[in-house]
Amino acid sequence: MENISEAQMKYEQRRAKRVREQLLIASMSALVEIDNNGIIIRCNAPAATIIPDIHLYENKHLANLDAMHDKSVSQSFVDKQSSALFINYANTSDLTKSEEVMIERCLSDDFCQLLKLSTHTKSVSNCFQLSSAQSVVTNESDFYHHLTLSEANKEYFALVCVDIAQFQLINDLLGPEDGSYLIKLVLKVLKGVSDKPVKILHKSADRFVVCVPDIKSDSEILIDLNKAMDELSKILPSKYTDAQVRLYGVYGLFPEDNLEGKELVNQMQLTMNYQAGEQQRIFLALILN
Repeated sequence: MENISEAQMKYEQRRAKRVREQLLIASMSALVEIDNNGIIIRCNAPAATIIPDIHLYENKHLANLDAMHDKSVSQSFVDKQSSALFINYANTSDLTKSEEVMIERCLSDDFCQLLKLSTHTKSVSNCFQLSSAQSVVTNESDFYHHLTLSEANKEYFALVCVDIAQFQLINDLLGPEDGSYLIKLVLKVLKGVSDKPVKILHKSADRFVVCVPDIKSDSEILIDLNKAMDELSKILPSKYTDAQVRLYGVYGLFPEDNLEGKELVNQMQLTMNYQAGEQQRIFLALILN
């Protein structure tokens, strides 16, 4: 009996390792793998764009990435007592310069964790300021606070992650003004995706996360999304259709998918990044032409 249990554990360990390896290789997000003690095991190439000398921190505790070296805070994150960790990273080649790096847990199994790194530097991904509809379009803190309240009140909702395919190419082709206008059109349509109030997180220039309340089934959210996409096709100027603008997305349901809102958003984003969601029921791919 012990041999069977041991073999089962080894199989699960190998399977989990393969999943992490696929993510590290295929994802365009900056990912770092740590063990359950917080020791950095490895990272992918995009991680070096956030922390250039990250390879120097392999086999060291996550806390070493922080210029403050506050291990208690980092260990609290490793122990899953918080969903995000903010550190001040200082490049070893220039210790006078540091920047804030946000670390989010995007995958966790019985053996290791995958963490996503991101910074708040200004780029095309956050250059579109959302001055209108502030009650609908929220920042990350308010958006996740809204999800937490909905979960606490045991409310049903759907989360939809939507991307504009090849947005950077479209932005370069048509120009920044037309790119900005396209963002506003997509936001307008997403705002009206339901008769009930929605919340929208503008995650980056070409990515949006929408919380649609009172959704209990796949058919309900698909009906709402199809109506929204029909509306977008009606108001989209011909120059955008000529540029072959396409939206694509995935969605999940709470509580049906047995993940809290924050975890569901992380999983959906990973699915969008490496497009493996069709293998899992909670990631029902939706191609919007």
